[in-house]
Amino acid sequence: MLRTQELVAGIQAHQVWLVYLLELWESARHRVRRADAPLASALRRLLAAALASPEALCSHPYARPALFRLLSLGLRFCRHLRVHRVAVGAPSLRVRARARRRV
Repeated sequence: MLRTQELVAGIQAHQVWLVYLLELWESARHRVRRADAPLASALRRLLAAALASPEALCSHPYARPALFRLLSLGLRFCRHLRVHRVAVGAPSLRVRARARRRV
């Protein structure tokens, strides 16, 4: 098991990265209009990998600020996609219905 100092140092490194990503997203989100924009695409992949398995997240008390920053970043990213109605994943039902009518 890692010593407490090493664990706290690792957690602090993650906090620094999360603060950087939050500031980067907040400064650039107004210019991101498409889900396939490089920043949005990279952030989507990072968030998906980070939140893929909740049991893998650290439960140490010092990790709570980093966890809340990660969740805050994820929620801000999702809110941006929803506000701008950015299409991610499967097409909407309206698009599928139009495609069926044309056939």
